[in-house]
Amino acid sequence: MNGGQQKTCKQSNREAGQNVVLFAFLIVALLGFLVLVTDVGYMYYTKRDLQGIVDAATMAGARRTPAPVDTTAEKWEAVKNATREALGCYARNIGLNAGSVPQSFSAADYTPNWDGGSGKNYKYTTTIGGDNVSVTVFYEDSISLAQGIAKEMCVRVDARRNTSTFFAGVLGFHNVDVVAAAAGYRGIFKVTWTFRTYGGDVHATPFYYVDPYAGNREVVYVGCRDGYLYCLNALGKQDGSKKTHAWWRFRPAANGTGTTYGWTEESTSTSESNRWPMVQGQVRVLDRNGKTLIYFVTVPGDSGTSAKGYLYCLDGSTGQRIWSQNIQAPGYHKGVYGESYVDSRPAFSSNNEVVYVGSRGGYLYAFDVDDGTPVTGGSWSSGRVQLFGGTNVNPWVEARTDQDAINHGLGGRSDIIYMACSRPKDGCGSGGSAKYGMVYAFYSNGQVKWSSKISSSNDFQGFDGSPVIYGDTLYIGCRDNKLYAVNKETGAVKWSYTANYPLSCTPAVEEVGGNRYVYFSSEKATAYKLLDQGTSASLVWSITLGMKQPDTTYPNRAAWHSSPALATDYVYFGCQTHSGSVYGDQGRGYFEAISKVGGQSDQQFQLDADLHSNMEVAANNWIYFGGCDNLVYGVDLNPANQESKLLW
Repeated sequence: MNGGQQKTCKQSNREAGQNVVLFAFLIVALLGFLVLVTDVGYMYYTKRDLQGIVDAATMAGARRTPAPVDTTAEKWEAVKNATREALGCYARNIGLNAGSVPQSFSAADYTPNWDGGSGKNYKYTTTIGGDNVSVTVFYEDSISLAQGIAKEMCVRVDARRNTSTFFAGVLGFHNVDVVAAAAGYRGIFKVTWTFRTYGGDVHATPFYYVDPYAGNREVVYVGCRDGYLYCLNALGKQDGSKKTHAWWRFRPAANGTGTTYGWTEESTSTSESNRWPMVQGQVRVLDRNGKTLIYFVTVPGDSGTSAKGYLYCLDGSTGQRIWSQNIQAPGYHKGVYGESYVDSRPAFSSNNEVVYVGSRGGYLYAFDVDDGTPVTGGSWSSGRVQLFGGTNVNPWVEARTDQDAINHGLGGRSDIIYMACSRPKDGCGSGGSAKYGMVYAFYSNGQVKWSSKISSSNDFQGFDGSPVIYGDTLYIGCRDNKLYAVNKETGAVKWSYTANYPLSCTPAVEEVGGNRYVYFSSEKATAYKLLDQGTSASLVWSITLGMKQPDTTYPNRAAWHSSPALATDYVYFGCQTHSGSVYGDQGRGYFEAISKVGGQSDQQFQLDADLHSNMEVAANNWIYFGGCDNLVYGVDLNPANQESKLLW
């Protein structure tokens, strides 16, 4: 009996000991759960909070990064401004005054080449409210290149915060470092709104205008292959959406009449429906006799001799037709493409009395701007002079005061009108490929001042780009792969530069520091910047436009017709990619900002279709362009409106 009781007692003691051990394990497990729930959760919360602060500081610093910097002084000023803004934003977001962080910096405060990379990064480290914070300003280094961009300046912020634990201290973890990092850059442009047309590609260049006879409203006139000319709200909708509307749209008819429709929302259909006659050329605007007058040309629906293109004049405020004139004379020259229509942009005489336009039928036309009466006198016959072949280029009109121009003037005008066309190999009216290109200078009386045979190459295929006059030189790109510089007084070729593919764009020219630069792109989507040295040209840079990474679906690049636009620090290009050859099927389009100084791509916007529209920087510092996705795009270039973007 006593032995049984003793045995029971020993068993109870053993069970009690086991319970103590189990209880100890449970306490440890409970502490572990407390650490997991409380400390790890708090670390996660701290990490999220710190990451948000770092993101905001990065974007604040990026907003102070400038456009491309050219000098050492500009570089250091930009580095200091970005550092100051990033640190100030960090301080404000942890409850401190922005003035509590350093406000002035010297080069000695920075660690250059801190990551062993290219040496184009500068790191500043300090302490803010107990946090260890570093700001790195970098450009053209491995970080940005790895992201598929080459920003002139980007900002990276790193932060380390030492945080006390609640229960993990029992396990020996009294403090934990929480880290966060972000890198970003300032956007160069922002696609602010779009307008979907009624089903056609937008090849025409949109034209921005402030209409004084419609309450100074800002509008964009643009033609489309859906058969409409639109007058769009240039600012987009005011409700914050990325869409806009048309104040009116005009539908030209095949006989030169047309119908005006009032206020129009954008289309909801994504299907393509090209309608004849089309509007492909750019609109020109004239403020005259208390009205806004707009002029444009139409493309008829067939390529026979019965096809008629028209020059229209509309009231730009209401869209009502004022007059129209047939600009396809009988006995036309088909020119290079065997087509009888027009997509040339009109041009005005220096006194705004005459409107000029070219035709693929082989004529330069001149009409009275008010009523469309054909100009007569001099060499003008029923408002036209004959060219050696068809043309779709835009005339360039230059006002002149020299005695030679005055002697050949007409109606008080002493302008010179520059034009280009392509002579068919088989003679006028036979179509086919081009034999050679002709560039003309006409007096205002229609007489030829000079004509110059640009190229006699067997592979010459004509002009798609238009002439540009700058100083004493006419610049024009040709489909024989060459950009030509021509003496505007004599027509003699000063120099030519051979690109890697035919040229169908109009070049852009500017003068900086006494040097003249020419920008253009080839149909192989290669952009060029040349230095005009008078009798020759040297390459400053070239860059391949389009996708940054290999695209197996659309591997080939192209750039048709889309001409560059010059802004202060960037030149903007459009291009597209294809699955087949350069002239293959439709793929993706790209709108791209290229640094004028370094020639690198600094920002890109991708369309889901081709981009053929020319680029122009409007008076409000926007660019408007059209895509083959049936959309018109409004792009804001104003630095104050740009958004900072995180790389990671």
